[in-house]
Amino acid sequence: MKRFKLTIILILILFVSDVFATSVNGRFIVVKSSKSSLSVLLQINTDSGKDDMGGATIVISFDKNVLSFSSDPAVDKDYKFNNFSGGNYNTATVTKPLSDKLWINIDLPKENNNKGTVVSGSSGWTDVVTLNFDVKNPSDTAMVKWLQSNVFWQVYDADNTNSWSVGKFTNLVNAPVQVELLSFTAILLDNSNIQLDWSTISYADNYGYDIEKTDKDTISWQKIGFVESKNILNTPVNYSFIDNQVNSSSNLKYRLKSVNNDATYTILKEIEFLTSPETFELAQNYPNPFNPSTKINYTLPSNVNDQMSKVTLKVYDILGIEITTLVDELQAAGHHEVEFKADNLASGVYIYRIETPAFSATKKMILLR
Repeated sequence: MKRFKLTIILILILFVSDVFATSVNGRFIVVKSSKSSLSVLLQINTDSGKDDMGGATIVISFDKNVLSFSSDPAVDKDYKFNNFSGGNYNTATVTKPLSDKLWINIDLPKENNNKGTVVSGSSGWTDVVTLNFDVKNPSDTAMVKWLQSNVFWQVYDADNTNSWSVGKFTNLVNAPVQVELLSFTAILLDNSNIQLDWSTISYADNYGYDIEKTDKDTISWQKIGFVESKNILNTPVNYSFIDNQVNSSSNLKYRLKSVNNDATYTILKEIEFLTSPETFELAQNYPNPFNPSTKINYTLPSNVNDQMSKVTLKVYDILGIEITTLVDELQAAGHHEVEFKADNLASGVYIYRIETPAFSATKKMILLR
């Protein structure tokens, strides 16, 4: 009797399809720096430019010998989110579980799956959060690092199921402050021209300043000009630029960037400019210190039933003795400018005060001969 051995060979055929996961990249941008504080913006982009982000836990570390951060971080004081807090997202937070590490916590609820914010592609960057550090040792180099290998690190697609793979994350090595911003203001000259004035102190050679603009309907910044640095070190220096492409009905934002000789840059400040102002404002005089003249700008709101306002603007010495009256008349809503000439006055601190029926304010200015 023959025995037949039946060999059954089971062949498992695996159909393997390539899955191209979204990869995410990150960088730090210095928004503001001085010898006592450092504000850092976290930005991300993706290889696709099409994917919206869900929940995330982003972990970073900082050099605690140079920088410090609140042990109980508060929104608007210690940090401010840009695109991933509120709306379809829950309130995002920054926490500090360890003395030199921060957790960036973003949550997109499941009922809002696939309704997150689309993250820019490789040609642009999406702002995440700005962190405000105190500088403990201004003579040393500040380090801020991404900890993408941390076990808590996770960035999900808006389906809250698929995680994004780690791309290129560039750490921040912040040299000691090179440029300190003293002031940045915008003045409406007429319906199509806005003058930007700023004052800085340079502690090292820098190339100059980029001026960028955006409006309320867009999120991208457009470079509209460049002003070369005067490179006068350790001394306040004044600069100006005129934007002559203004729509009088727009609410605009301007951004000032200090550009270094190696093409790196620091975002010094953003300011919002309402061509139809809604609040009273008395700006810091420009330039300040000044010799022998300076300009004072103020804003009268357009929401006071379109009526004229009685305005007085006076200058006093440090003892409160009146020096001169610059304005004493009815004025319409809008941005106003007046020049103060101090040809016959001695160096020192002077005070200027504006008064209207609904608003008053006082500021100091310095005459330096």
